[in-house]
Amino acid sequence: MSLTGRYETTTAFEKICKLKKDVRIIQGGKGSSKTVSILMLFILLAISWREGLVISVVAQSMPNLLSGAIRDFEKILKSWGLYDKFKINNTRHTYEFGSNLIEFFSVDGEASRLGSRRTHLYVNEADFIKFTTYIELYSRTSEFTILDYNPRRKFWVHKELIGEPDVDFLI
Repeated sequence: MSLTGRYETTTAFEKICKLKKDVRIIQGGKGSSKTVSILMLFILLAISWREGLVISVVAQSMPNLLSGAIRDFEKILKSWGLYDKFKINNTRHTYEFGSNLIEFFSVDGEASRLGSRRTHLYVNEADFIKFTTYIELYSRTSEFTILDYNPRRKFWVHKELIGEPDVDFLI
């Protein structure tokens, strides 16, 4: 399968792929390719030889996801010729590739999904969610978690996570 198109790997993508700790924090400004790079990583994971993956992409609200991460995700899939290879449920915002699932949900109205188990977690714009919500999501994640944010202000990630032994931090 050849993955060519508008979306190609960047330096940011390569740096993100080299992170190995349980929690991977990515700080970057608008246009830094952090969201696209993280989504590319998860698409590659979903289409890999691995089976039974559940990848949750979470943000504060569904409008934020629809105009941001979901839009970028679908553009990448289309650019790489993968859109038709995924079974898509637009109501639940899920994308299945074989036995692997990528789900998008917001923390503002999806309390039932917070308790679901997953292999991977991506918290998009983490500075807009509460630390207690992050803990609920993280505690049900078996492999690794990626959080991203724009450097607007200091928030719980600076006090609670950065500097901990199981946390990678990338600017």
